[in-house]
Amino acid sequence: MSRHLFTLAVAVCSVVFAVPANAQQRGGAQPRKAPPKAGAWWYRGTPQPAAAHPDLTGVWFGGTSADLSKYTLPGQELILTPYGKQRYDMVDHAKDPNTQCLPPGPARMIMMAHPAMIVQRDDLVTILTESQRTFRLIYTDGRGHPDDVYDYPEWMGSSIGHWEGDTLVVDTVSI
Repeated sequence: MSRHLFTLAVAVCSVVFAVPANAQQRGGAQPRKAPPKAGAWWYRGTPQPAAAHPDLTGVWFGGTSADLSKYTLPGQELILTPYGKQRYDMVDHAKDPNTQCLPPGPARMIMMAHPAMIVQRDDLVTILTESQRTFRLIYTDGRGHPDDVYDYPEWMGSSIGHWEGDTLVVDTVSI
């Protein structure tokens, strides 16, 4: 009887002392870095490869304002199509979609108070945000917009893109 009791005591002690010992390994939790200043782009991602196009993959923080003109350089204006400028000028900034728990829309989704993760492949750029779990797909494989795109509007619209040098040009319709 004492032999079984001794074996049981050794087994229990082995488990009890092994668990705290495992927690004493090096390389535990590292302190978090301070967040960037509001309004500054912050990037933490993969090193940029020597490729034909910039690699946008990483975590980005764009700021916290619905007024996109706050993010232009002094003396510069937003680059918008005539229709986009007309729509932008019609915006009532007091009616923020977030106050109604609605998605922010494609341009504003990266200007929220939440980071955005960009995942880039050769044929697709995906933008994911923590805000209401929204995402945007930008197809860069040469396809056009679907034929029935205007029959089914979406919060983020239908987006196709192409590269002009190191600039990703995106065409979004059906918002």
